[in-house]
Amino acid sequence: MFSDYLTESERQLVEKARVFGEEHFTEENVSRWYKEGGIPGDVAEAYRCSDLGYLGFSPERGGPDVSYTAQIAILAELTKSAGAIMPFQSQLLDFQVISRFANEEQMNMILKRYEETSRPCFCTAISDAGSGSDALGYRTTVRKKDGKLVLSGEKVFVANGQHTPYIMVSAKDLTEESDFISAMPSFWLIPSSCEGVSALPINKIGQKIIPFAALRFDNVELKPEWRLGTPYQALSQFQSILDIGRCIICAGSVGLAQAAFDDAVHHANARKIRDRRIGDFQQIGLMLTEMNSMLINMKAHINHACRSIEQGSGAKLAVALMKKYVPATAGEVANRAMQIFGGAGYTDSSRVGRIWIDCRGSQYAVGTDQIMVNIASRAILDKYAEQ
Repeated sequence: MFSDYLTESERQLVEKARVFGEEHFTEENVSRWYKEGGIPGDVAEAYRCSDLGYLGFSPERGGPDVSYTAQIAILAELTKSAGAIMPFQSQLLDFQVISRFANEEQMNMILKRYEETSRPCFCTAISDAGSGSDALGYRTTVRKKDGKLVLSGEKVFVANGQHTPYIMVSAKDLTEESDFISAMPSFWLIPSSCEGVSALPINKIGQKIIPFAALRFDNVELKPEWRLGTPYQALSQFQSILDIGRCIICAGSVGLAQAAFDDAVHHANARKIRDRRIGDFQQIGLMLTEMNSMLINMKAHINHACRSIEQGSGAKLAVALMKKYVPATAGEVANRAMQIFGGAGYTDSSRVGRIWIDCRGSQYAVGTDQIMVNIASRAILDKYAEQ
């Protein structure tokens, strides 16, 4: 879907993603995984063993040597093939984040576990109960108590939070002499078996192939070697982690929108009323035209944001504009696809209803639409005040 911005070798990987999806993501399979809440082990292993399996890791760790735009294009293609948000979305973010902080020993353990199980051995717990991804508003903290490091707080909407043996958690670092407001974020890789860690499944109405959980940390004793990176490293990387997460969410959104559009076009060609295909009716044609324009605009937003991240310039505004526009617009595309299907779009006889539900969830992830307006408007004012 982003072939104009990719090298030939990157286009080949996107094609491999399409072939992988064609082989494994049949509608029968995806519908079953949606009900079961996950993909089977053989599909996870097939993905790991493919040329895509280490996407998100650096080339030194076995990942493909591709641009960030290419990684987003591959994820969008996988999502389009499935017509559902897949675990590879959260996995890409997990691998991107851990690669920034883990030391050699930690990374070797993570890679060994991945090779053994074909699934990430950790979940990423960033969104704080009550404050979301706003690090300044975090209530999850690490403090020193009686000479020990203690983690307390609650994280929400953690993908695979109740299943992984390790948790990568972010928290305000209050181990040094600093006030609560100015305390820096920190990242930790802790065993989920620690005393004081508990998980409660979250029953979502969509995106059901990825199970979510709320995690509670009740005075969990930490070991110093569980820290990922340094406090200053965490602070400098935190915004880029959010930017990457928002691009990944939008990649899934545009993949879903493309799937809904493709299904709607096929239906508009195949469905006939009095020997006339419904796509020839003006109102149906208008919806298809609008959907196509929306897809072009979504891809342009994503490409601009990815290139801004790669170039290290203007990413804050580009990413906020993208995240405000893409998930909501993907939902509009899916909504029009449902309308084109008529009553069948509101049943499980077509996948467009499931696509619409999955699209809706992405308007909350890694910052709501309203938060993106807040970020973008401030960035716009600052940008043009300097001119």
